[in-house]
Amino acid sequence: MSLAVTVYETWATRRHDRISVRPFLELRIGLRQGRTAGLQLINSGLGPAVITKTVLTLDGTSLGEFSEATVNVLRGKLLIRPAAVTFRKTILATDYDQFLLSVEPFDRTEHAEFADLVKHRLGMEIHYESLYGREDYKTERKPHPRSLLERPRWAFTHDVPGYRSCRDPRAAIRCPGRVRRPVAHAGHGAGGFGR
Repeated sequence: MSLAVTVYETWATRRHDRISVRPFLELRIGLRQGRTAGLQLINSGLGPAVITKTVLTLDGTSLGEFSEATVNVLRGKLLIRPAAVTFRKTILATDYDQFLLSVEPFDRTEHAEFADLVKHRLGMEIHYESLYGREDYKTERKPHPRSLLERPRWAFTHDVPGYRSCRDPRAAIRCPGRVRRPVAHAGHGAGGFGR
């Protein structure tokens, strides 16, 4: 009987020790006007997180690890280059709280392309474990797809040769204004204007 109690106490103590150092990573999107905005990683657990694997995706296609080279390819597709903090396999402290991709200060108009990227196109997956190892915890941020009726304000087509967006400062064209077309209204003839 005393052997069973000793085995149980040992098991319970080890379990308690593992729980007392369990990390909990969260990926968040913050896009508050006038503040630092972007993709944020927070360790709100009780212990440090040992990163074992990362995966960065764009439009559902894997770009590879969340490394400097991969992030530089991603940032090269943007008109405004966001700040970045990268890592591969590392240990994150218990109170880790850092923007991985960010712009500061955020402006909805100026950074619309960046906001569209982090909300609708960018995905990230982080595998991690506690200092004890062998748990394979995972946190991920999946992009939120747009509805079929929602039209994107920005398209990543400026990396196509010869394309210039009307918001691109390098563009030689101007955005056309709203065009008013003649519309026939019942009883008013064809001289009215629609919107």
